Amino acid sequence: MNRVISLYWLLSLVTSLLIFIVYRFSISNINTHGEGFLSSVLDILDIVLNLGYSAVLLTVMLLSSFVILLNKLNSIRENRKLSLLTFCGAPLILVIILIAVYFKDFRDHNSGILMRLLCFSVINLITSFLLFVSFKRSIMKKSRYTNL
Repeated sequence: MNRVISLYWLLSLVTSLLIFIVYRFSISNINTHGEGFLSSVLDILDIVLNLGYSAVLLTVMLLSSFVILLNKLNSIRENRKLSLLTFCGAPLILVIILIAVYFKDFRDHNSGILMRLLCFSVINLITSFLLFVSFKRSIMKKSRYTNL
């Protein structure tokens, strides 16, 4: 059983890192604001903002990958809701926070950076859910439980 859980933890970690790499490539096309000192300062601030958002996304992705290891506990693995929470809890919280921030602050300003972060967070949530479904199927097949 520990081997299956470790395999899904590794799959979650690899998919999270792949999503993060694609996110970094998507925000790496920096449009300069022009020439001069002020535009250079704006470019630097834009890079710092992108790095901050990237750090938040990477932290949540790594946290959600490591929380999957809680499924090694029999009580969590057998409870469908708790097991789903270990897979999708952190990505869901990030998506909810980003939606709240977007509709509260950035809806009028047309922030592409925050919308791109929200899109990649939703992609991470979907892949986490698909990993959970696959995990439950493999656990049912391996242990022959019918109530999972």
